[in-house]
Amino acid sequence: LIKGVRFLEVVRSIDTVVFDKTGTLTHSRLHLVSASPADGVTREELLTLATSALSQSSHPVARAVIEAAHAEEIESLPALEVRESPGLGVEGQIDGRPFLAGRASWLETSEIPCPAPEDEAETGAAVHLALAGQWRGSLHFEDTIRPEAAGIVEDLREVGVKRILMLTGDKESVARRVSDALGIDEVHAECLPDEKLTIVEELKKDGQRVLVVGDGINDAPALSAGHVSLAMGALGSQIAIQAA
Repeated sequence: LIKGVRFLEVVRSIDTVVFDKTGTLTHSRLHLVSASPADGVTREELLTLATSALSQSSHPVARAVIEAAHAEEIESLPALEVRESPGLGVEGQIDGRPFLAGRASWLETSEIPCPAPEDEAETGAAVHLALAGQWRGSLHFEDTIRPEAAGIVEDLREVGVKRILMLTGDKESVARRVSDALGIDEVHAECLPDEKLTIVEELKKDGQRVLVVGDGINDAPALSAGHVSLAMGALGSQIAIQAA
C-alpha cells in the first residue's frame, strides 16, 4: 500500500537505507533456545511467570514465550495493571505482586541485579524476569535471517543506495552476525526507540536521503522521521504501519 504519490517522487532520491533487524531482516518468529532460572526457581515456574507477564504484549519475544509455554502445557496466570514501555519491557501485577519482564538494564534501574549466563553473549534476544523485587531468571531466543534479505541488500546497492545501516535492540555480537552475513555497512546495537530516532535525524542533518524499514512499536519513531518509510505489512504492528 502506497500512502501517497509524493513518496514515489522522494524514493528516486534515496541514498541511505536504515533497517530494523528482528521481523525485518530476520523472521519475527523467535524460538526459545534456553532458560536460566534463578536458584530455587524451576523452568516451569519461570515460564509460567513469563507467559503470564507477556500475555498482553505483541512483541516477537512475547509470542515466542507464549508458544513455548503452550508446547510445554504451561498455563498463564491473570496479569493486572499491565504497562508496556517500548524498547524496555512490561510491568504489572500477578497475584498482587509486582513483576517486571524485559531488558536486564531496565530491571537494574529498579535495583534488581540480573546475572548473565555464561553463554548469553552467543544468544539472540533475551528477557529477564522479576517478581516481588527478586530476579527469577532469564529466557533466551534466536531468530533466522530471511532468505531474501541478502538479495535485497545487493539490489539496493545496484539502484544507487550508498549507505545501508541496521539498528537493533539486540546485543552487539548478535547484530554483527546478521550484518556480516548480509553485507551491511554499519550496525548500531542495543538501541532504544529514541536512539533509533536520533540516528535517523542525524543522517538527515548530514544531507542524506533516508528510507527507514521496520515492523515494530520500537521502530515507529524512526519510521515517522524518515524521508520515506516502509512497514512490513501484515507482519508489522499497527503502530509501525500507521507511522510508515
